[in-house]
Amino acid sequence: MSDTPLFDLQEGEERRDEGCAAASINSMHWKRRANAALLSLPLGTNFSSDSLRRLLGDDEPHHPNAWGAVIRAFHEAGNAEVSGFKKSARPEAHARRILVYRRIQKPDKPPCA
Repeated sequence: MSDTPLFDLQEGEERRDEGCAAASINSMHWKRRANAALLSLPLGTNFSSDSLRRLLGDDEPHHPNAWGAVIRAFHEAGNAEVSGFKKSARPEAHARRILVYRRIQKPDKPPCA
């Protein structure tokens, strides 16, 4: 029998905090790369989560929900507008509908000359 207690709330909270900190650091770096990829799209370009996956290749986030979260933040920051829907081409997505966005200039930021 082990001397380690079966239940230890303090240790559980410490492990949770360590895991969250590690995920946050990894997530921050991935989010920067994903955002840079989206910003590299020419104005007027249509894109989706499938497009972002193509741009980043094997660069996977710490959690699958990060794909949608980074695009949503990009949209909410005024860098994109929703232009429609399409079926995802990724087999593991089972042809589900995904949003299509159009890359736009932020309203409060003049275009670069």
